Amino acid sequence: MKIEDLLERYFEGRTSCEEEKELRRFFSEKNVPEHLEIYSSFFASLDMESKEFHRKQPRPKSNFKQRVMYSMIGIAAGLLLIIGVSQIFQNSQSVQQDYVIINGKKYTDAKLVREQALDAFNDMKMSKEDMRELMFE
Repeated sequence: MKIEDLLERYFEGRTSCEEEKELRRFFSEKNVPEHLEIYSSFFASLDMESKEFHRKQPRPKSNFKQRVMYSMIGIAAGLLLIIGVSQIFQNSQSVQQDYVIINGKKYTDAKLVREQALDAFNDMKMSKEDMRELMFE
């Protein structure tokens, strides 16, 4: 008989969903052969559990307030990201100029700084060899 083959395959774990539905349908009928009635309550309980499971599955509710809140959070996060990136970009663009402090005054003109340095070296009254020795020791 086909049902007995299906039962054997079911308990071996080799049936498809359609075959399992067929078994539940067969055992839900009233004219089940006597030698197979012991399986009726088993498949009836499986059928009830399946129906109960599908009935209890909550449907996701679309909550308007929640969607608006998530949208606002996303927009705020995007704005903060844009502001942060623009601040980083702006700080990297404004590179501070090189400067030197001579006698307590700040100078940024490279030509003037070079002249002042050369004058200071000339005032030291050292030979070029002595200067190199001091610089590269």
